[in-house]
Amino acid sequence: MYIAQCVLVVTAIHVGVVHSWDIAISVKDRLIFYTDEIKTSTISLISRNPTSLVYDEVHNMMLYVDKQNNNDSVCGYDLSSKYNKCFVKREGHNIHGLAFDPVTERIFFTDTNESSINWFSLKPGYNNSDYGNLLIKINSYETTPTDIAVDSCGGYVYWTHNISNIDRARLNGSERGLLFAHGFKQYSIVMDPQTQNLYYFDICASCSDGPARGYLNKKKINSAGEGVLLNHFYGSEWRSRVLTVSKDYLYWKNSTGSYDAIWRLSKNAAQHVEPTEINKIYDDKILGITAKYKIKDQVQGVEDCDSLSSLIPTLVEFPDYIGEQCNVSACDNYCVYGNCSINDDGLPKCRCNAGYLGERCEVNMCYNYCLDDGECSLNEEDEPVCQCAGNNVGPRCEADISDTTPTNDLAKRNLTLADILSIWRKPSSKMYLTVEV
Repeated sequence: MYIAQCVLVVTAIHVGVVHSWDIAISVKDRLIFYTDEIKTSTISLISRNPTSLVYDEVHNMMLYVDKQNNNDSVCGYDLSSKYNKCFVKREGHNIHGLAFDPVTERIFFTDTNESSINWFSLKPGYNNSDYGNLLIKINSYETTPTDIAVDSCGGYVYWTHNISNIDRARLNGSERGLLFAHGFKQYSIVMDPQTQNLYYFDICASCSDGPARGYLNKKKINSAGEGVLLNHFYGSEWRSRVLTVSKDYLYWKNSTGSYDAIWRLSKNAAQHVEPTEINKIYDDKILGITAKYKIKDQVQGVEDCDSLSSLIPTLVEFPDYIGEQCNVSACDNYCVYGNCSINDDGLPKCRCNAGYLGERCEVNMCYNYCLDDGECSLNEEDEPVCQCAGNNVGPRCEADISDTTPTNDLAKRNLTLADILSIWRKPSSKMYLTVEV
């Protein structure tokens, strides 16, 4: 099995604190992360031209196709370990579409040179082929598969072609068939488990009534017909995975003469609602885009999706990251004496060890608790108690008892029997005790 593991070189780009990210894009040698439409961090890759960006929540990894030097590879950037991992390498081939199935832990990808659909397992110890594993071989004279999407709930893989149709098959390659076809070419397909919709771009490159036009469409799985979200094109014809879906939105790129832009549209928008341009990239071309779409959000309100729902209890909530390079856990060195976790707002929260309190568990409960050299310790209820020194008594050793303190004065101080015995044990103490019967 071929698994190349490369050390990542990280370059600081933006100074700030990052507790989460909503979307990420890939450019020629970097991943750029956005939170609430604001660029929060940038990570430099050893790869070049990373396309078809996909987020894998199971392994907390950014998957992509590395098109460096015409040697296409399927790689991933591990957000936890901060390393690149390359899984499949195909010299002289064109790996185009990329998708991930969290249920089977498989990466699915298309090879336009071989007209094939392939997969690679991320399960530890799986005996993969160095070249990837063949799922479906399509006759080259028939069609050429381009982009690809996975329906984890239904157990299907969908792919577009260089001709005007979308096909599907089971994840094991069986039951291959045509989903639908019409006169336009489809690009950049993505599957949304929450709405059970396929979203994709249609392009009419040779329409008789004018120049090339494009449409952003949706199709409900196992339902007749399709719906048009946009009837004029807001995306590049360049064949890369430039469309992604999140809990609330569709995101894609649009290329102009002077810059690339990220566009956003509610996935429940009415037909022909105008999208919003949220970010512009002037110095690079956007090669891929993905959203942080958590599995628990994908299955919210969805019936009959046990395959995905069963994963939720096993998923690790990876701590979010902070720092200039987005490479330090928000919990790193946050709790001084306690255990840290990330709350629902993406902020670190401490559970203090016994004897400590404060927002960061930085306060020792015994600190300055016992006065006049008293020795502090915790009782069975984890409360501070004092062992007093010298002639001092009281809960915090705050009372000073002289060597000749009359018993009546002791009584006036409301001392406990333990305090009196403490004084009596001291060698220099003289005490007169009268007991009335």
